Amino acid sequence: AVDALVGSLKTAGFALVDGKETAHRVQLVLLAGDDGVELELNANKEGMISSLRIIKATSEGVIEKLEQAIKGLS
Repeated sequence: AVDALVGSLKTAGFALVDGKETAHRVQLVLLAGDDGVELELNANKEGMISSLRIIKATSEGVIEKLEQAIKGLS
């Protein structure tokens, strides 16, 4: 599920620059132009994303762009 999310965000103009993974949590740093956003994803036992939280962002604009890209996935 995480790979699918990252792939979809790449097509929306985001680039993955860093990622850290533990058993059920992934932290990602993505760039969109000059702006960046750090996300924390939690996954359940089946590997599905159960929550997504924005930890840091350089601007409101990048948050809005991320929200629009995620809404486009559903």
